[in-house]
Amino acid sequence: PRRVVRRRPDRPRRAPESRAERPRRRPASAPKPASGGAYADALAEAKQLISERKTEAGLDAYRRASKLKPSAKGPHQALCRLLPGVGKQAEALSHCQRWRAMERSPGGIRAADRMIARLNR
Repeated sequence: PRRVVRRRPDRPRRAPESRAERPRRRPASAPKPASGGAYADALAEAKQLISERKTEAGLDAYRRASKLKPSAKGPHQALCRLLPGVGKQAEALSHCQRWRAMERSPGGIRAADRMIARLNR
């Protein structure tokens, strides 16, 4: 049930404040650094290269990112999906298994299992 809040008749209506005039509820957080480190740079470079259809260079950047942060599943997931397209099934299977070992979500586990099954055919 919705709760209806009624304005008291003895109080005048307030004019709506502009966003700039409203007080901030919490202080602004410190600005993030421009660079997120070598891992983030390698990941951004990999995504950019793949989008430009420079597959081999993009794969190298994903490999570099996976070495810089071995606990991250993102590079392994990307390599698992991209490597079969360039004929590197054995390496793809290795990355799929690493991705599967790190994955926590049920949907991600199913996706990794599907890729592993596809590569094992």
